[in-house]
Amino acid sequence: MDNNQQKTIGKDYSLAGLAKFCSTAVFTQMMFSLLMSLDDSLFISRYLGPTALAAFSVSAPVFMVQSGVASILGGCASLCSSKMGEGKTEEAAGDFTSVGIFSFFFGIVVSVLLRIFMEPVLRFCGATDLLMPYCRQFFGKMVFFFPLSLLSMLFSFFYVPAGKPVYNMITTLMSAILNIVFDWLFIVKLDLGMSGPALANFCGTVAVLIFGFIFYSGKKCEIGFGRPSRHIGNLLLKTLKLGFSHMVSSLSLAVNSLVINLVLLDTASEMALSANHIVNSMQFIFMSAFFGISSSVSPMISFAYGERKPERIKRISRQLAELMILLAAVIVTLYLLGKRSLVKLYLKDDSDPALVAMVLKGLSAAAPTFPFFGLVIAVQDLFTGLQNPKVATIITLMENVVFANLSVILMTKLFGLDGFWWTFCVSEALAFLVALFFYLKYRDVYGYGRSGKASHFEEEKNV
Repeated sequence: MDNNQQKTIGKDYSLAGLAKFCSTAVFTQMMFSLLMSLDDSLFISRYLGPTALAAFSVSAPVFMVQSGVASILGGCASLCSSKMGEGKTEEAAGDFTSVGIFSFFFGIVVSVLLRIFMEPVLRFCGATDLLMPYCRQFFGKMVFFFPLSLLSMLFSFFYVPAGKPVYNMITTLMSAILNIVFDWLFIVKLDLGMSGPALANFCGTVAVLIFGFIFYSGKKCEIGFGRPSRHIGNLLLKTLKLGFSHMVSSLSLAVNSLVINLVLLDTASEMALSANHIVNSMQFIFMSAFFGISSSVSPMISFAYGERKPERIKRISRQLAELMILLAAVIVTLYLLGKRSLVKLYLKDDSDPALVAMVLKGLSAAAPTFPFFGLVIAVQDLFTGLQNPKVATIITLMENVVFANLSVILMTKLFGLDGFWWTFCVSEALAFLVALFFYLKYRDVYGYGRSGKASHFEEEKNV
């Protein structure tokens, strides 16, 4: 590729232009979350019942760990974006290929271990005697294609650096639509129980992998498969450092999910677990929009960092914050207007009134959370793009480990189930204060502050 050719992630965008560029990823993320909610969770809730949904929730922490593994390997996308900014496109392609090979074989090892230790893992996650039969049926199938799903997740991180963010939307919609079709077939028509959603996920994953292999093997992407890098150890170390904050985010969500499951089972019942799963599913539909913006803008920050252009970093970081604030206003409006309609998708008209009341109470407490959540995500991705995973990790740890778990335990202990529904808002507000502190602290280090100073790049020139 001509080094002078302007790459998609290296362009200068106006705020409107950047919003348009991000719109594909935002739409993708929201549609993915909506369609995913319309398949697994919805089909389980409506056709298999709240007990099955509670079992699905108990299994969730394990697959959040899987997302964490994919996220840390996805740190290679940030590394490759930076190398592309330096003009090292072939080296970036080799790094991508090496990490892809590693992820597949690592997935095989994890799959075998999970199958061997399935029973103790599920018990640790909170599976009661009532939930265990459902858990075994679902979990036992899902672990078999762990390597394939891990590789498909990795592919999704590279569509933006490859200059084709729309392909992430295509593969997401493909997977979600296939999941819906096969959930209907396996659960409703063939009555396969909890094996149904597992098999439906398998079909969607295979389709995404086929698409990814075809795309990254072609010549129309700015980064694709190449000659594997020789120094795989050094590459993995750099990848782990850059993806560490995102991995911590996913793993901390797994820990938080585990804590929530155990607290709710101790405080209330399996029904509260089902209600919380529905609330979380609907929250994530709207929260996912923020990930769409961050996943599009973070590679741009990495590219600007690779170019050593603090003025571009300043412009992009300001635009990122503005987009997050505008999106939060839209999201809160849509959320408040649409929450009752979404509840009707999950629960039948003859559903237990106590379950419906729990869900509505949980949703009402979530609206103030979205602005805090969006800005925290923006700061995390800013520092990841600036090759400073230490700060991003600290923010993530405070948000998803310290504040999230303490708020669940303390709020529930002090105010019971009513207090539990406000835990997410409390934890995100506290995380926002931590993120704001680091954003202000480093403004003159990377050049995104008003002064225009960029001591980090000035020190590099003097070396």
